[in-house]
Amino acid sequence: MKHFASLKAAKQAASPPMLTPVLPSSRAAALQAIAAAALLLVSCATLDAQTVAVARSGDGLRIEIDGALFTEYATSGTTNPNFYPVIGPGGVGLTREFPAPAGAKVDHPHHHSIWIAHDGVNGVNFWAVGPDAGHVEHTGFSDVKANGASASFTAKAKWLTPQGDALLNDERRCIITALPEGARQIDLSITLAASAGAVTFRDSKEGTVAIR
Repeated sequence: MKHFASLKAAKQAASPPMLTPVLPSSRAAALQAIAAAALLLVSCATLDAQTVAVARSGDGLRIEIDGALFTEYATSGTTNPNFYPVIGPGGVGLTREFPAPAGAKVDHPHHHSIWIAHDGVNGVNFWAVGPDAGHVEHTGFSDVKANGASASFTAKAKWLTPQGDALLNDERRCIITALPEGARQIDLSITLAASAGAVTFRDSKEGTVAIR
């Protein structure tokens, strides 16, 4: 008991005469828990933060997330502009390889990852490939930008008959977003405008925004 009493007295003697009021233990504990939770949220947000970048790549665009390829918007070497490859958070491609690797079974050669096409636009088949099919030709980019966890651009194209006549012009607004926990998103909207008279889209299972 003496040792305890002398220790207590020494602490009291060393203490300043005026002390800052101490919060009740329950309130102090609650504030500490809130501070810890806020720090944890900040840490998680930092870990989840991803940066999206977009840059020209040949005639198309290359989109990277944290310095690694996510997708490219390809405009040459194809009958339709398309997103390829499309890489998932684990580094694995989400769409089939194009062109097909050696030895792989080749079917539906017009399936180009993520693309836009339709069978039966004023009677023209833009879905298939070949001399009797139409094709979509890229005409330019605008509003290409990146900011933090998202990037966006506008791409324009024209729909040409096998004879080279333009039926449609289109404008595609694309927004790529890096989401928490490694997820990523492509938001694609398209505006079609007739360029030479009325245009009719046939009711068809082969179109219009496609993924394979």
